[in-house]
Amino acid sequence: MTSVLITGASGFIGRSLIYELERQGISTIAPSSAHGRVEDEQFWSALPRADQLVHLAAKSVVPDSWRNPLLQLQVNVIGTAHAVQYCQKNNSRLIVLSSFIYDTKTDAPFVETDSLAPHNPYGLSKLLAEQLAVSFSDFWSIPLVTLRVANVFGPGQSSQFLIPSIINQVCNNKSIEIRDGTPRRDFLFIKDLVEVLVRLINQKTINGVFNVGSGTSHSVQRVVEIAQELAGTRLPVVCSNEVRENEILDSQVDISKISNALSWKPQWPLKTGLQILLDECRRN
Repeated sequence: MTSVLITGASGFIGRSLIYELERQGISTIAPSSAHGRVEDEQFWSALPRADQLVHLAAKSVVPDSWRNPLLQLQVNVIGTAHAVQYCQKNNSRLIVLSSFIYDTKTDAPFVETDSLAPHNPYGLSKLLAEQLAVSFSDFWSIPLVTLRVANVFGPGQSSQFLIPSIINQVCNNKSIEIRDGTPRRDFLFIKDLVEVLVRLINQKTINGVFNVGSGTSHSVQRVVEIAQELAGTRLPVVCSNEVRENEILDSQVDISKISNALSWKPQWPLKTGLQILLDECRRN
């Protein structure tokens, strides 16, 4: 029986992953914020050994990365360096979550071998963390899985993120405010990501870099339209036409590699996920 250490265990993805692993009887170690910060050595020194480490702890809000890029680098890069050292010390396999770091001069959908050129401090921190993990794991022969994950959404996600913000407005407001309706995003429901992680944990011989997404993309405006169709509303949409600096116009990723490696395909379409969130919002 494998044991799994999960950083960021109290976060949006971490909570869902731990629930599913424990449901399947897989032993988990879930340090809390009381143990310290992942960029600090003392956080790691007190942790017991685990066969695998799923490194989820990160700063992940893009606008925040412009306001405090140093914190992004400390948490996302230094935290990953400590994670790799933990795996070297404990002979553990590392599964680390990355993000969209492709050069947007390339046309979507993006494949793992496309050129990399992140366009914000968050993306830069993820690219540096990836490069560090690959370099160290090669030197120490640490089994490494890097997942370049699309825009995850689902129950329990902070309203700082796009889809929870839209759902909350559909349920509670007299209008819907968005900044820019044109960018297209590859939206991945949390249950699909958790399924990928669990399969990887159970298939210990699979390593490498993989895109994980739905394999399709939808504009922000289309997400609003689908949410209103499901809710039966016709609220006015107010768009401020704010174009975010270095905006990614389309984040669709090719998921052939992960699909073939794990015999997996997404099971939760955007429309289904939005309906789940609408139902939850109405209950609350």
